[in-house]
Amino acid sequence: QATVRREIEKGKGSQFDPQFADVMLQMIDEDKGYTMRQIQEDIKNILIVDDDRHTVQFVEEVLSEEPAYHSFAAGSYAEAAALLEKQKFDLVIMDLTLPDMDGYEAFQKIRESYDVPIAFMTGEKNLDNIRKAGAMGAEDYITKPFVADVLKKRIQTQITLAEYRKSLERENAIMSRIIDLISGAEVSGLTPEVTQELLDLSAQLKTEISNKGSVNN
Repeated sequence: QATVRREIEKGKGSQFDPQFADVMLQMIDEDKGYTMRQIQEDIKNILIVDDDRHTVQFVEEVLSEEPAYHSFAAGSYAEAAALLEKQKFDLVIMDLTLPDMDGYEAFQKIRESYDVPIAFMTGEKNLDNIRKAGAMGAEDYITKPFVADVLKKRIQTQITLAEYRKSLERENAIMSRIIDLISGAEVSGLTPEVTQELLDLSAQLKTEISNKGSVNN
């Protein structure tokens, strides 16, 4: 968002019609109807789903070392589903074996309703399971026993990747809105040359953002 603002301010009066630039800057500031503002959320909510209390306590202790992490615990899929309904989570760490449901099935049910990264944690080091988890779209497959520092790093990595993906989505929303404005009646007063230049710039930025996301997925 800051990059887009700089480009608009720099090109105001040369690349961009001043009136159009003012509208865009106001839109970025207000964010009315568009999920464009990058909100820095200090607290990251992490859901631990495991019926083994010792494992849960260990993960909670690791997370407690990071002030920005707020952990929640569920001993079954049913408990996890109830928490997900009430609270927004930044990451779910889930055991493959739950008392009321297979971990893979639980994964699919969560993904059907919530856009949240999910990492499996399990004592099973079976290569087929790891491949299956990856094919389903799991963000990570963490095997027990855990090493505290390694577990912390892998959680941090997933949190960072999730934030990056959200940032890309916001940037794409901005680019889509720019294109909508250019092609709509709101810019009907622009000359064809300026409109084409804005279209070219918008398309270029959107392609760069898309490529950036593809490289990091």
